[in-house]
Amino acid sequence: MNSKQQGKPKHLFVVKEQKPQEGGSPAARVINPENLSAEQRIRVQELVTRSSSPGVLVGALVGAEAWDTRPLLLHEGLVSIVRFSDPKLGLDRERYAKLKSLNQNLKEQSLGNCLLACGESDGQLWIRRRFFQHTLLNGGLEWLPYHPLQFVQRLLRALSMLHRAGIVHGHICLANVAFDERGPLFLDHGFAAARVGSTVDVAQAAPELALGRIEAASDIYGLGPVLRMLLGEEIGPTESALLDRMMQQDPAQ
Repeated sequence: MNSKQQGKPKHLFVVKEQKPQEGGSPAARVINPENLSAEQRIRVQELVTRSSSPGVLVGALVGAEAWDTRPLLLHEGLVSIVRFSDPKLGLDRERYAKLKSLNQNLKEQSLGNCLLACGESDGQLWIRRRFFQHTLLNGGLEWLPYHPLQFVQRLLRALSMLHRAGIVHGHICLANVAFDERGPLFLDHGFAAARVGSTVDVAQAAPELALGRIEAASDIYGLGPVLRMLLGEEIGPTESALLDRMMQQDPAQ
């Protein structure tokens, strides 16, 4: 474990910081329960009830759009986050079915090892997963328990395992990569590509994501910027050329 991790409270401190958090848009922020407005409080309770999620409310991640509210719950010493899909996704049955199947497969195969539960309610899909204070976007490198090169090797193995199982994340980026003592974890499979009528709000996303397509090529593209950040000065000319190929605009390439 990194020495910076020692002595840190593991869960409750995470909901006290009101700044951009993992898995959210740049406008998303974590709000303490006592600071939620009456409307936000009603919304949060509705989402908790609809997802039958256990635990005590310790905060909520509130996005730029009114529907994008994500309760944070403390249950048996673990903080989890509940996320619902875009309500408009229900009008696109093909994309809805793909996202539903994707998360069911993750749960059944135990490949999404931070995914605790998933389901659907009133035309929306939802997931409940572990909450991570740190992702690669939000101070992650300072908290990595091992060398970035080792992390890259584990990241590649984790993605290869998903692809061999026929599972595609759809939007690998710094905000969607977390980690624990066992290695890297991909967050919120398929949710970015399932957003309807809006562009992906994280820079350097695969161009086909704007069309709502979820395919392996998108994962390869998204891995490019992540590897650049992790490897930094370790990247030589050969590796740089490979990363350029990974980030081509044409997914067929």
